[in-house]
Amino acid sequence: MNTDKLLTFELSKKHSELFVVGDSNGLRFLASKLNRLAEKLDKGQSDHEHLMTKEWAGNELSSAPQGQNTELLNQVTIYARKNI
Repeated sequence: MNTDKLLTFELSKKHSELFVVGDSNGLRFLASKLNRLAEKLDKGQSDHEHLMTKEWAGNELSSAPQGQNTELLNQVTIYARKNI
């Protein structure tokens, strides 16, 4: 697990709920990614961010599930697109 921050995205077993779990560093990291994407949109540019666990060749997400009865997501892609 990445020890400088905690950030996981986990699905409920029925895949009906998404849980985002983070410590202060992880949540600030996520906020910085979202802010960067919003700034791109303000400039009229679409973009995206890939967040992955180390098992998927990344270091943005933590690898240890934090919830019970949840399924850890190894990759989350966030897209910034103009509202249609």
